[in-house]
Amino acid sequence: MKMVDTTEEMYSIGKTDDAGNIELAFNALTPGAMTLTVSGQNLYPYQANVQIVESHVAVGFDSLFIDDDTLGFSRGNNDSLANPGETLELYASLKNFGDSIPANNITTNLTSLSGDMVTVLEGTGSYGSIAPGQSVRDDHPYLVKISPDAKDGDIIQLKQQVTDQNNDSWYSVIEVPITAPKFKITHLVIQDQNNRVDPGDTVNMVLTIVNNGHDGAQAVSATIASDDDNTTILDAHANFGDMAIGDTSSNASDSLVFAVDRGAFAGRTINFTLNTLTSLGAKTAVPFTVTVDSVLVSTDPTGPDAYGYYMYDKTDTGFALHPTYNWIEINGVGTQLSYSQNDVVLLENLPSAFGPLKFYGQRFSQISISADGWICPGNYTTSNFTNVPIPGSGTPPGMVCGNWDDLDPSPDGTGYIYWYHDAANHRLVVEWDSVAYWNQTSVRD
Repeated sequence: MKMVDTTEEMYSIGKTDDAGNIELAFNALTPGAMTLTVSGQNLYPYQANVQIVESHVAVGFDSLFIDDDTLGFSRGNNDSLANPGETLELYASLKNFGDSIPANNITTNLTSLSGDMVTVLEGTGSYGSIAPGQSVRDDHPYLVKISPDAKDGDIIQLKQQVTDQNNDSWYSVIEVPITAPKFKITHLVIQDQNNRVDPGDTVNMVLTIVNNGHDGAQAVSATIASDDDNTTILDAHANFGDMAIGDTSSNASDSLVFAVDRGAFAGRTINFTLNTLTSLGAKTAVPFTVTVDSVLVSTDPTGPDAYGYYMYDKTDTGFALHPTYNWIEINGVGTQLSYSQNDVVLLENLPSAFGPLKFYGQRFSQISISADGWICPGNYTTSNFTNVPIPGSGTPPGMVCGNWDDLDPSPDGTGYIYWYHDAANHRLVVEWDSVAYWNQTSVRD
């Protein structure tokens, strides 16, 4: 939303929550019309004007002082900034923005708009009376606890309700930026006989990290974690010491140790997370990868991808999960699919006995079968007859390609597409049987 004025006196933008609600903070210096615009993906935009008017009395948030020393109830590093894990005393000043009438017997209530990122431990205040144009600070501060999981650059939002003796209320949103260390891995060294990870190895690992955040960190420690089935972490803990802004440090004197199974094929990517912790309790999670570096051969699978899937083909004979080629003929037992023309994609419901198909964390009860030699989970009936490299931005989501090309089912009464639920073996089979190519109808696969 913004003021209807070429000078654009104020501007505020945000996203709604799941219920469509939003609270926008803004500072309008003059009365006038304010334009509110609501838009979203696949939605018609809505626009309306909201009138901002002058008031004889209007009390709202004016300024904030952060006390994060170790006196009273605050617990922090005494830099007057909000850091993860700190308990803050917030001294909020209120101002009567009205033009002629004092606000009497002012009380306040503070609540969080940022979920678990901040906990309000003491959220009530009393300001007495405030004359027009006067700013007053309560000597009894709010008390809030910042989550140790808050990240550098996060914005804490607090809602302040102000009420006077007439039960008139005004609302302000107080925004508190988070300053914190932010770590990035700049160098990784594997230490063993050949300084690389081979199948069956146990290795030491030294990481170099840099603090790219907006706050220094004391007594930085870290642990590593991995969900990789072929990896065992033997020493997960490392220390990096104190790190000012821009500092680098390594765990050269406190190396990490892990082992990989002999079944960890060459080229396998092992996903790790470096979980850091500072003396104030601030936490960060830094993902990184280590590759099994032996020479990759054609009899090794590939992966994992970003989701964690590996790909095995029939040549990966040293691994139990490798497939064995086995043609399953369903012409005669399967259901023939009827296509009104080439390039059509049919949507079919999966048999209940087969159950929903789980693919990349999603469950699908339908499957799309294209005349052009591909299938994909879910409802996707857009024609796609030009085979291009995959993955690609224009390809069907999660597609499986049997023979992706510009095909033409049954141009002369031969060549059909079937599908079949093999309940005994709990598998679903799709067959393109002697389907012709669009430009070469005499060629069939």
